[in-house]
Amino acid sequence: MAPLLSTAPDQTQERRLLAQLLAMYAEQKRVYARVLALSQRQGEILAQQGSLAEIRQLLGDKKVCLDTIRQLERTSKASKVQWENGRSSWSASARSRLHQALREVSTVIEEILMHEERNDKALIEAARTT
Repeated sequence: MAPLLSTAPDQTQERRLLAQLLAMYAEQKRVYARVLALSQRQGEILAQQGSLAEIRQLLGDKKVCLDTIRQLERTSKASKVQWENGRSSWSASARSRLHQALREVSTVIEEILMHEERNDKALIEAARTT
């Protein structure tokens, strides 16, 4: 019976850390989705040979989003360290939920990178023709 009582704090800590990290990754995903939308809009403006002012505004908006991501990373650093240090003892369910959240964020980041590569090529091409 004693082992059941001794695992309760670990389960509580696991739930607390998991909730913090899942919330942080959900927020990251939301902010990265905004960056993706901005990157897609940038591509549209470039394709339509839109104004440089519009591009500058989008780049400024992306910078704000990336600053938000950096702040999220800084504020969650302690939770990540705690999770890493205790990861081997956390439940399979908790590990799975966290990995799924990370995959979702990674998927959005990969989409952003794809659009940014296209945008870079469009900017290079535009510079060549002007």
